[in-house]
Amino acid sequence: MEAAVRKSAWAIELELLDALDELDAMEDGDDLPDSLAAVVFDCMEAALEKRDALAGAMKRRHAEIAALMERATDARIKAERATRSLERLNNYILSILDLQDKKNLPGVQYRIGWRRNPDRVELAPDFPLLHNGGSPYVRLITATVEADKRAIAEALKRGDTVPGARLVEGSRRIVVS
Repeated sequence: MEAAVRKSAWAIELELLDALDELDAMEDGDDLPDSLAAVVFDCMEAALEKRDALAGAMKRRHAEIAALMERATDARIKAERATRSLERLNNYILSILDLQDKKNLPGVQYRIGWRRNPDRVELAPDFPLLHNGGSPYVRLITATVEADKRAIAEALKRGDTVPGARLVEGSRRIVVS
C-alpha cells in the first residue's frame, strides 16, 4: 500500500483502467482474481489518501496565506504607530529648537535641525475652477471614466438589459472542508 501512495494520480488512474479492462475481459460467473481485487483496492485507497493529501496541502496553504495577511496587517499597524511616534518626536524637537530660538542643535554623532519645506498653495473652497481657456491659473486634467460593474451586475440580475454587458457565471474555486 505504501508504494501506491507514492504513485502519481496518473499512474493510479492507469492501473485502474488496466484493472477495468481485465474485468471487462472476464466471463460472467468467473471469480474475481485476488490479484485484480488487490489492485483495485490499493488504487482506491491510494486515490483516497492522495485526495486527503491534496486537501491537507490546500488547508495548509490557506492557513499560510491567512498568517501572512495577519503579519502584513500587524506590520502596517506597527508602521502607523512608528510614524505617529516619529511625528511626536519631531514636534518635541521643534518645540525645543523654537524655545532656544535655534535652527539646529549639534550632537556628538548627529546634528538635529530643521529645514523649511517648499511653500504650497492653499485654495479657498470658492476658488473658480472654470476652464475657459482664459485663465492662466486653471488647467484641464482629463478624468478617468470606467464602468461601474457592481451597478451593472445588480441591473442584470434584476433582469434589466444593459447594452454591451452580460453576466458571466463565476469561475469555480476549490473548497476544502
